[in-house]
Amino acid sequence: MEIIGKAVLSASQCTIYALGIFTSYWIVGHLSVLALAVYQVITQATLIPIYAANALGSVAISQVGQAVGAKDQSGAQQVGMKMISGAAYPIVIYALLVMLISEDLLILLLGEALDEPQLIMVFTLSCLILPLNIAGAVANYVLQGAQLFGRVWTVSAVTQWLVFLPLAYVFGVLMNYSLAGVIFADFIYRSSLFFVQYSFWKGYSEPALANP
Repeated sequence: MEIIGKAVLSASQCTIYALGIFTSYWIVGHLSVLALAVYQVITQATLIPIYAANALGSVAISQVGQAVGAKDQSGAQQVGMKMISGAAYPIVIYALLVMLISEDLLILLLGEALDEPQLIMVFTLSCLILPLNIAGAVANYVLQGAQLFGRVWTVSAVTQWLVFLPLAYVFGVLMNYSLAGVIFADFIYRSSLFFVQYSFWKGYSEPALANP
């Protein structure tokens, strides 16, 4: 029953997250075709870091899980913190590289982006969110390694649907900030998600280890 419960939670979280992505594209689709195309490029630019985070996440789940199983609170804390911080540093370099070639990349993929210098600037600034995004993703894996599945998935769903999507619609569509408004909403969402999950891990205590 415990395995079935975790499988149901995982499936529901994946469904909610997928619907959230679909909804975000629906919001950006209200802006312009070009804005939607740039948003897609932004999404694609995160794939390499996401793959890296997933690979590191599997290691984090295993290492933290072993420490938790051994009731080693200090070891679990240290491993978790190393995984979270270690994930962000390489992505800072990746983000800076993408920022340097952002204009050339958009021109290569979307020649007409030259007519929208604001979109080039928005794409460049969106790279600043990448380290925070990846650190948050690895923090989720660390918490999963500690068997805190419900906490991870609940926070992810709540912040996506109650923070990002409403703010993206308000800033991007209602307030006419276009894609810049959506990216600003994404920054608030990623920041909220990371700091909440990070605070959970910082406050991980002996009772939680004894009763995951």
